[in-house]
Amino acid sequence: MKFSLAWLSEFVTFPEDLSPQQLAEKVTLHIAEVEEVCEERAAFEQMVVGIIERIATHPNADKLKICHVDIGEQALVPIICGGKNIYEGMRVAVALPGARVKWHGEGDPVVLEEATIRGEKSRGMICASAEIGLADSTDKQPEGPEGVMDLRDVEAEPGTPLAEALEKRDVVLDIENKSLTHRPDLWGHRGFARDVAAVLRVPFRDIEDVPLDSPPSPYLPVRVTIKDSERCLRYVGVSMKNVSVGPSPEWLKRRLEAVGQRSINNIVDISNYIMYLFGQPVHIFDAQKIAGEQEKEIIVRAARDGESIETLDGENRTLREGMLVIADQKKPIAIAGVMGGANSEVDADTSDIVIEVAHFDAASIRRTAALLGLRTEASARFEKSLDPSQCDMVARHVVQLVQKVSPGAVVASDLADEGAWRIDPLRISFPVGFIDAKIGRGVVVPSDAQDILERLGCRVEIQGDTITAVPPSWRSGGDLSIPEDIVEEIARVVGYNHIPVELPRIQMAPAISDPFYALARDMRQFLSSLGMVEVMNYAFLPEEEAGRWGYKSGDMIRMVNPPAEDAPFLSPSLMPGIWRNVRENVRWEDSFSVFEIARVFRNQNGEYRAHPKKEGFLPNQPRMLAGAVVGERSFVRLKGIVERIVKWGKWDILLREQEGAPVWLSPGASLALVDSKGNTVGWIGHCIFSAEEKLAHPASLFEIDFQALAQAPHIVVKYKGLPTFPAVKRDIAVVVDERVRYRDLAAVFEEEPFVESVEIFDVYRGDQVGKGKKSMAFHVVLRASDRTLTNKEADAVCARIMDSLRRKLNAAPR
Repeated sequence: MKFSLAWLSEFVTFPEDLSPQQLAEKVTLHIAEVEEVCEERAAFEQMVVGIIERIATHPNADKLKICHVDIGEQALVPIICGGKNIYEGMRVAVALPGARVKWHGEGDPVVLEEATIRGEKSRGMICASAEIGLADSTDKQPEGPEGVMDLRDVEAEPGTPLAEALEKRDVVLDIENKSLTHRPDLWGHRGFARDVAAVLRVPFRDIEDVPLDSPPSPYLPVRVTIKDSERCLRYVGVSMKNVSVGPSPEWLKRRLEAVGQRSINNIVDISNYIMYLFGQPVHIFDAQKIAGEQEKEIIVRAARDGESIETLDGENRTLREGMLVIADQKKPIAIAGVMGGANSEVDADTSDIVIEVAHFDAASIRRTAALLGLRTEASARFEKSLDPSQCDMVARHVVQLVQKVSPGAVVASDLADEGAWRIDPLRISFPVGFIDAKIGRGVVVPSDAQDILERLGCRVEIQGDTITAVPPSWRSGGDLSIPEDIVEEIARVVGYNHIPVELPRIQMAPAISDPFYALARDMRQFLSSLGMVEVMNYAFLPEEEAGRWGYKSGDMIRMVNPPAEDAPFLSPSLMPGIWRNVRENVRWEDSFSVFEIARVFRNQNGEYRAHPKKEGFLPNQPRMLAGAVVGERSFVRLKGIVERIVKWGKWDILLREQEGAPVWLSPGASLALVDSKGNTVGWIGHCIFSAEEKLAHPASLFEIDFQALAQAPHIVVKYKGLPTFPAVKRDIAVVVDERVRYRDLAAVFEEEPFVESVEIFDVYRGDQVGKGKKSMAFHVVLRASDRTLTNKEADAVCARIMDSLRRKLNAAPR
């Protein structure tokens, strides 16, 4: 949104020592964010007025001319030009080297330099309006796409800076639109100037409301019929005759150009001028294109489904039932609050007009603009809920301005004003001390607060220690509705930078730490260091998938409003999500491992716990640790990971075979994690679904009760001195049945007190040991604490070990 300081000056007298940059800073601190301060003259640097004294034919180009131009210097300046409308004595805009211009009015501005064109020097450029930013593109230039600007109406001597000649002295504040979203009253210069005056503490000069001159006998009466009173609260219409449509006067063009609006014609420009002045969109119809000879009836109704209208942008738009349209007795002539119709457009032949100033429901306009994909300057304002009380005053001002730009125009009807609108004044009361409580003691005294609010348009009463504020009609959209809103208004006008910064005094209490969060954080880092990848899955589960993992509907929590109809339950396990990760990635990766730490949700035997802060109960939702290893020897790798987890946490937990494995583990290929108290805290094993789903690579899974793991007994670490005497190493190889496991053998080794450690280094299966047999070879370290073992003693220890292996496991030496 752009605001012209020259335009704002009609309402506010700015202090002489206040620069535009200082004003922008105040506006940013007190009203809305200023993105840029734009000085009009900056765009015309190195541009002057010139007079073409002589035109010569270019010797090497048929379409180019060499113009000798007077720019106020002693000698004429040669400039090569291809404009078809040039003539000797023509006053033109000349861009000198160093100026920024748009080639042919398109693209970004470039810096002009002296050039040699077809062998002839050119010391500048004779410009078209689009090339210096005074038209949108070449096809909208008043001089035509192949012409240059003719400044015959500009009284300026050669060499006069172009900005001065064109009176481009304005400064424009470019405001960030999002900071004005809640303030529709600031979307016009009048409302914005009111806030600026309040911040600067200077008088605000409001627009004088001139009464409408009623014609002696209305001869083009306007009748308004509102058939949808919910979406149209007020509609004001008035007609005028003998209107002359033509170019706008310079003052009007300058006002619109300053805020980025292209001039079209005097009547259309008035409607845009009013919108940027009051923030209230208006529309002007060609009365001769509205049905009715003796009377013009304007009907505000809902669109019929499938009804269409060609809008002013040339697009034919199909309307939906419920959209609001402005219609005559035969057809729609505008989409209410969005855009007018081409069938009622003001053009060069227009002589009679009907002026519309209305108030439409904000939500309706927002929906219509969104559905049509047609958001306009008008809809952007209507969708913010404007002030309905100003419609009649705005209509009278439109009439006054039309008569100013078209002196022969006369009012041809009374003011038609329909609608059941009403604004109930809102009285907001609060104690004086409320201001101190919110922005600090002594920052604002009650009399200053009253002054600020009154300058913003509020009516204020102070009775005893109570302040009552009544917001003005232009703030009735809801942004001033509670005492905090009123105090915020006071604070922003005072300036947030003037409010003392003081930390509140509060009772400090030590933070309560959750040991599970710290453990989970450390566990994530540890597992990541092992090369595992953390995943995060949704906790939603279909009923049929739950059965596969051994859960019934009674074991799970059904959601009242599930995010997906096919997944109505909260998952009681992390395994379904982990398995989805496996299935999705095994197609692309031969080997990988993943893990997840998250809550699960269970309804086992009505197991609920009381909520510590709210009435009622929560389901049992323990934290779990789960994961998967995919690839060759997945079970061995997973077992190693889990053993490292146990060792890392120094938990007194063993992996052992046990009955009651989950249904997702293969029989005979699973182990339970059991603590020293006999509690099972988790399971690992080969997944039974790997074979069922014919995965390309085997997968093993684990799931551990993370809370039980955190509370499991720890191994007591005792100090043990470094060995004093050397060790004796022996290798022992035995042949055993295939079903004998390493831990069975290791247990026999560990029965011997001189055995310090046992390490398996080879397993052999083959013809040399026989079918159903295997050979297992071990490195054994023997040591005594009080002496060095002799070879004889070491041999005796090995003999005792072999004897025990033979008796207990039917092992034979190899």
